[in-house]
Amino acid sequence: MAHPARGTGGRGRPRDHAVDERLFVATVALIESVGYEGFTIEAVAARAAVAKSTIYRRYPAKADLVLAAVAQLTGAAPVPDQGSLGADLASLVEEFVGSLREGALGSMVRALQLALAERPDLADVAAAGFLADRKRDLDTIIDRAVARGELPSDVDREIPFDLCFGGVLMRFLVMRLPISEHYAGTLVATVLDGYRHRSSP
Repeated sequence: MAHPARGTGGRGRPRDHAVDERLFVATVALIESVGYEGFTIEAVAARAAVAKSTIYRRYPAKADLVLAAVAQLTGAAPVPDQGSLGADLASLVEEFVGSLREGALGSMVRALQLALAERPDLADVAAAGFLADRKRDLDTIIDRAVARGELPSDVDREIPFDLCFGGVLMRFLVMRLPISEHYAGTLVATVLDGYRHRSSP
């Protein structure tokens, strides 16, 4: 996956991507231990064993580095075809919920929220990088559902994305409430009920 916040590197020696990987590992570890507020470029430099100037050439501010590290954690994987729109959509949303609840992504997404408060100009880049994989996955699922005859070809693709992923992120980031598998399943069922209602005569 592309790293949307990375610098171009300019002219000179080829960019050493192993350095980027060390920076991402250090960034994730520090945010998990001290949070975004306690996270500094100096600490990343020390943990990754690189000069601060090396980081700043790649990432002008810590918000840029956080954005790139989040993008590194959200690579796409093939979407299994489970035979129905409901099963496919439930699997996609449950995978997203699980990735927020377990591992580093949840901490990094909360850090990204704070980073964007400092750098609102990065919001469009963050949305494209962080959620683009899920949007592509949802488009794949909808394409399958259209081919099966479960949905019309002109079905709205934005509303289910907003409801499913927006609902999860609202609960996770704003309300700070637990997200259970039951919640994810109920959310998907509600979206599917809306589809059926709109397509019924």
